[in-house]
Amino acid sequence: MKTNKGIIAIIISMIIFAGITIYGMFFLPGGDALGFGLLFLYIIFPLTCLVSGFFVGKHLEKVKYFYPIITSAAFVIVTTLVFNFDINTTILYLAFLPTLIGVIFGYKVKAHI
Repeated sequence: MKTNKGIIAIIISMIIFAGITIYGMFFLPGGDALGFGLLFLYIIFPLTCLVSGFFVGKHLEKVKYFYPIITSAAFVIVTTLVFNFDINTTILYLAFLPTLIGVIFGYKVKAHI
């Protein structure tokens, strides 16, 4: 049975994004907002985008062009639901660029194999 690692990476990343949103909306204590923002939004979210972007770039041809936009939209949804942020340029640095770097790196690795 052939499994597509790119689709599995997308599913796992969306589960992680949903977990971040649910934890931030319902289980975040009042004084832990700064720690939540630093840990999840500045470390885990970009790393998830980078790793999933690598697998999408390596295994999915048609989706790799849209996946950075999808992760940027997911970042906007997470920050809006948890912190009521407006859309600003942080999505470029925390979601779009790590995903784009991952997609390019995955595509280059695939091209050399």
